[in-house]
Amino acid sequence: MRRLLVLILVVAVLAGCDPGAPSTLDNRADLTESELVGTWQNTAHNAVLVFEEDGRFAATVLPHQVFEGIPGVLPDGFDPERDTLDGSGQWSLGASREDRDGPRNLVTLHLRRLAGRTLAGSVELRAEKEGSSPVLAFYLGDPDLGNRYVYRKCQAGCPTVAPR
Repeated sequence: MRRLLVLILVVAVLAGCDPGAPSTLDNRADLTESELVGTWQNTAHNAVLVFEEDGRFAATVLPHQVFEGIPGVLPDGFDPERDTLDGSGQWSLGASREDRDGPRNLVTLHLRRLAGRTLAGSVELRAEKEGSSPVLAFYLGDPDLGNRYVYRKCQAGCPTVAPR
């Protein structure tokens, strides 16, 4: 229970500087569930996110930075140079809290497993436009600095990851 409360607190703090809020340079994508379903990749890190039609997801090589500073979430002895974070759970898609009538650009991963352990917590990705294509991004640190971990939708020859 303590881990869940800490994870919720961190997500709430990170949401305070919301890259999904409207701006003069609005790059928010407006996704439907059918556009989200499928395989998304971050080829630079060999990371994969698979969204199933039934609301389940599976992920490999989640960015450890999203979980750092949250006591008890990363496994004891976790080494980002050696270890990877794989996870699974349920996903949801909606508008940001700051613009509930705006585009559906907030993808929430409700984690049930992380690094082989049971977990109850959530992390958020932002759906953004990059040219004419949507991308999914985790913001690492202050969103104003633009440090993102980006996934692009795979069109052919996609790797598979099964939700557990």
